[in-house]
Amino acid sequence: MSVPLDTKPMEAQAIGALPEGQGWLYEPKYDGFRCLAHVHGAQAHLRSKNRKALGRYFSEIVEALLEVPEGDFFLDGEIISPEGFEALQLRLHPAATRVQELSVRHPAKLVVFDIPERKTTSLLSQPLSERRRKLEELMTKLGRSRTLTLGKSTHSIKTARNWVGMQGLDGVMAKKLDLRYEPGKRAMKKYKVWKTVDCVIGGIYGKAGTRILDSLLLGLYDDHDLLHYVGWARIPPGGQEMGELLRELEAGADFTGRKPGKRDRWGGGDRDYVPLTPVVVAEMWTDHITDDFMRHGVRLLRFRQDKDPENCRIDQIK
Repeated sequence: MSVPLDTKPMEAQAIGALPEGQGWLYEPKYDGFRCLAHVHGAQAHLRSKNRKALGRYFSEIVEALLEVPEGDFFLDGEIISPEGFEALQLRLHPAATRVQELSVRHPAKLVVFDIPERKTTSLLSQPLSERRRKLEELMTKLGRSRTLTLGKSTHSIKTARNWVGMQGLDGVMAKKLDLRYEPGKRAMKKYKVWKTVDCVIGGIYGKAGTRILDSLLLGLYDDHDLLHYVGWARIPPGGQEMGELLRELEAGADFTGRKPGKRDRWGGGDRDYVPLTPVVVAEMWTDHITDDFMRHGVRLLRFRQDKDPENCRIDQIK
């Protein structure tokens, strides 16, 4: 292979508006797990954005890759589930028998949008327009597949704007047609719609076995006044003092509806979950909401001393 297995994916810079003009290619930002797929001979490897192995969780994708008529290639794409992101997360199970069962009950697919290598030849220095042409050639050879599919693209800003907010999408990507593939660099553009939500701080995650705080656990009340766990946000840099103040609320009432888990699905380790007395309100910034849950990208904007916790209702994220 001319492109190493541990190559980092090209990253994206967040922008406030889609760029217009000549020379841009727009793509839907799919709502799933970023995946780099390497195929060499009779072996196929799937790697996550942070280079963790994914093949054991998504064997149907590995099998589909090995069926491509032309071997020796490296694809960049997104693993998605037709049932949504929650079904995709279920696939990250530690037991092999359970993983196999879930692959049948909740099949996934790989949507591909770039090809850094083909026929053991590096395409990193070639422009996006040429890489896209070669990717389309490869996918045409494959033919119709339920598991591997070519991602959509358009030169029309109007079409791209229509993708914003569509079910199953996480935004819109914008790429210059002359863009080289630059591993690890924020060379692409990423547009999302952000929303503010007033949340109760219902608990904290700590790093297991330490006093170091990791995340704020966020809650909202439903019509029955049950406090549901709806997402988490990292403690901002320099925020350990804030965390120590929150620890004064430890051993408070727990979430009375949906509760957070203690195990990190990606890292595989345990986290210390500490419930807090639900008296602190914070205004959060989120870019994605699925099934009444705020996903990745939740950020703390400010604390709200002017708002009562019981007024933080779940209809904000419906």
